Amino acid sequence: MVIAPGGFLIGQDQDIVGGGFATTQSLAGRVGQLVIYGSALSTERIALEARRAWTGDVSTAWANTSNWSTFAVPSATTDGYVSSEPTNQPTISAAASVRHLTLGAGSQLKLNSGTPLDVKGNLTNHSFSTDLQGNVSFSGAAAQQLFGTAAIGFINLTVGTAGLTDAGAGMSITRLLTLTGNLTAGATPPVLRSTASGTAMVVNNGGVANGTMAMQRFITQGTAVGLGYRHMASPMQAAALSDLNFTGFSIVTNTGFNSSPTPLTVVPYPNVFAFAENLTSADFGKGYQSPSSPASLMIPGKGYSVYMPPSTSATSTPDFIGSLNNGPINSETLTNTGGTATSGWSLLGNPYPAPLDWNLVRAIPGAIPAEMSHAVHVFKSSGSNTGTYLTYINGVGTLPGGLIPAGQGFFVRNTVAGSTPVFQFTNAMRATTYTNPTHFRAAPDARPMLTLALTNAAADLTDQAIVYFEDGATAGFDRHFDAPKVGRSLEQSPTISLLADGQELAISGMSPSALNSAPALPLRVLTNVGGTHVLRATNLRGLPAGQPLWLMDAKTGTVTDLAAPDASYTFEQETTFAGARFTLHIGGTKPSKSALTAAAALTLDAFPNPVAASSALHVELRGLATDADVVNATLVDALGRTVRQMTLTATGGTVVRDLPLTGLVAGAYTLHVRVPASGAQLNRAIVVQ
Repeated sequence: MVIAPGGFLIGQDQDIVGGGFATTQSLAGRVGQLVIYGSALSTERIALEARRAWTGDVSTAWANTSNWSTFAVPSATTDGYVSSEPTNQPTISAAASVRHLTLGAGSQLKLNSGTPLDVKGNLTNHSFSTDLQGNVSFSGAAAQQLFGTAAIGFINLTVGTAGLTDAGAGMSITRLLTLTGNLTAGATPPVLRSTASGTAMVVNNGGVANGTMAMQRFITQGTAVGLGYRHMASPMQAAALSDLNFTGFSIVTNTGFNSSPTPLTVVPYPNVFAFAENLTSADFGKGYQSPSSPASLMIPGKGYSVYMPPSTSATSTPDFIGSLNNGPINSETLTNTGGTATSGWSLLGNPYPAPLDWNLVRAIPGAIPAEMSHAVHVFKSSGSNTGTYLTYINGVGTLPGGLIPAGQGFFVRNTVAGSTPVFQFTNAMRATTYTNPTHFRAAPDARPMLTLALTNAAADLTDQAIVYFEDGATAGFDRHFDAPKVGRSLEQSPTISLLADGQELAISGMSPSALNSAPALPLRVLTNVGGTHVLRATNLRGLPAGQPLWLMDAKTGTVTDLAAPDASYTFEQETTFAGARFTLHIGGTKPSKSALTAAAALTLDAFPNPVAASSALHVELRGLATDADVVNATLVDALGRTVRQMTLTATGGTVVRDLPLTGLVAGAYTLHVRVPASGAQLNRAIVVQ
């Protein structure tokens, strides 16, 4: 029998095509697979056929055996290879496993959102279009590696205990990077991506990231279209301020700002500031200081105020480069050097590449130093120099879920003058899931609560103060339950706060029993611009049915029930007025104008304390009902003898004056400040050195 050139015979072993064959060379057994090609195969296809390779002969379904060269889907013990040759490119839509996976140039593997792919060996990527939308795990028993000439994108990536090394062209993570084992970066730093739709985060579940990483920080526009102050923090161990640079924006520093008597006139004007608590005794704003240079390193756990535009694209998104922070990190010393209403504030920063959950912070015994308020405050820019603070304490507040994003700075306050606690960040305070941040609360919040919203009607800018009721809280200031107000809002934004024990509060906790005694809550309302402002009570819940909320305006004698449907109070106020105008009565009968107690709203600050006899005592009394109020200030010694006395007239509901102490001997004194019109009197113990 002669075989024609180009022919073949099934079942016999031919010696020479075009020649003969031996009958003794018959093949024994069964044919398991036979593929007949109608044309010559390319070199790549021949190599492909030697492995379990994707053919796409039937569809795009990864799980269909007919789409694979060996009629078997890759498994945890077998390899997979995808080239660009098949018209149908693969889609993984159900849980899949593979040992080694190679993606050829031009291939387009699709992993559907939420679908798990478990890689037991190495992954080699030559495809520039690979962005795996599902959940990729590297869970091999031995160390695993990434190879290839193209960077690969992961939505969610889990590194197993054996670890993963990037020996390829780089990688990016869009949502969640879970490190059960170590991730070792390669020559191209792995990127934690950040866009308008979300920012990647890291969970250190026993593993760490080794080497240089990059973490982007998209700056949300909000209502601030252009430049605005954003409080930033670094998730890296040693990132320079210049890491905040991006196309069209560069960091500017000028230490001349710090010592200038007219800092607003210095040139160049800095656009980045650290915060120094020891300079804030008389003025909170004095704490902002320019770092020495753009090359200055950002201290982990410290916040920085940066005057910068929002992100609009990848080129306008700053990124931090370096080694990711992990584990315990101590803040700088939290001081309170002045003992005044503007003292004790520190600008901290989330040091981790993951959100900091203030619910978790507060749940850890001893995590918050005894001297420190349990509240956290995040500045929200709403314009060039405009913004308000979002505040959160005890599950209550305007900061959504109590989450502090990666790269975010925030204020806390040491409330005890002279103390020097330190706050320690730990991994136990980090969020570990990319789901709804309110999941840490197991049940709906049933505590009675109300929010007071103050709005500048022309600019549509609102500040808020919250009252809630919980067992253990009191009418006075409680570090556990109450959140101090950071400071006055900027530019066109108004400011509203509640007053307790002479402190201005953003959130006030009270005992539920107070709801039965018609408590009166003094308010401080500040307006930075003239024009119409509106006060409303919103988010009312858990209050007794039909209980009124009487808002009294001491200037006009007007009383409004803010609990009535669609109720609000519209008013105008001088921008210089800082007095006691409004009081909120919760329940009870409609109050008369005489029900307003001016003394309840008064705050007295006297500093420095102790004070040198060669110096002067700075005295500030705020919360007076009218500009015409007369105030008597008297300093008496330990024997009750008057050693200094002044009579002053209020301006804008406020008295500010220096009381000379020259000639006094060292010792203990008492300052009495009295308002004859109301009979109110406040006292302060003063130590002269």
